[in-house]
Formats: sequence, C-alpha cells, structure tokens
Amino acid sequence: MQTTREKVGRKKSPLIFIYLGFGLLILGLLIWSSLRLVRETAKKEVNIQVPGQGWVALSFVTDPFPPLPSGTVQFVVMGMNNQNVMVDLGPSLSFAMGAKGSDESLQTGLAQDSAQGYVGGLQFPTP
Repeated sequence: MQTTREKVGRKKSPLIFIYLGFGLLILGLLIWSSLRLVRETAKKEVNIQVPGQGWVALSFVTDPFPPLPSGTVQFVVMGMNNQNVMVDLGPSLSFAMGAKGSDESLQTGLAQDSAQGYVGGLQFPTP
C-alpha cells in the first residue's frame, strides 16, 4: 500500500509545476501587454496640486503620435479638476523640455490658451 501512495504523490508533483509555469506565463503576458499599452498610448496624465485649485489632472497629447524626429510636433495640455471641469491656469503655460534624467533644457517655450486646452509646439531630438 505504501508504494502505491508514493507513486500517486510523485505523479501529482509535476502537475503542480506545469500549473505554476502556466500561471507565470499568463502573468508575464499580462505585464508585457500592459507596459506596451502604456508606451503606445498617445495621452499621458499626471496629477499635481495647484494652489487655490486643489488637485488637477494634466493630460498631455502630441499630434502626430509617435512624435516625428524632424519638424514641429503640436501638443495640447488640458487641466481638469476632480469634478472634470477645465481649470484656468492663466493665459499661457511656460514649459521646458529636456532629456530624461537631465536638468539641462533642450527647448523652452509657451503654450497658449485655446478652446481645447493649452496648445504649443516643440521638436523632439529623437522619436
């Protein structure tokens, strides 16, 4: 009787590894597809706290997406509060663009207020 139980125990242990491997594969595919979706999404958002306005969600969209390495790319920045109402941040927004991890500005400018948000133009050194 003991030998039969030992054989049954040995047959079940490889199935656990198969299920575990399958679960890890599915989890890896979900993480990979989520990261790819974030990278390919044209709209980027960040929440900031503005004095007198509270928390504001700023969304940044470029046209065309992905940005071209040459030529000017138009961008739109919209500020929405937690009631989904456009926030007035003034007649223009100043911006500075630089390389990731660097404090040096490659380009600065002003985004002007319009009906769709704050519109400006910039040129990316790389796509």
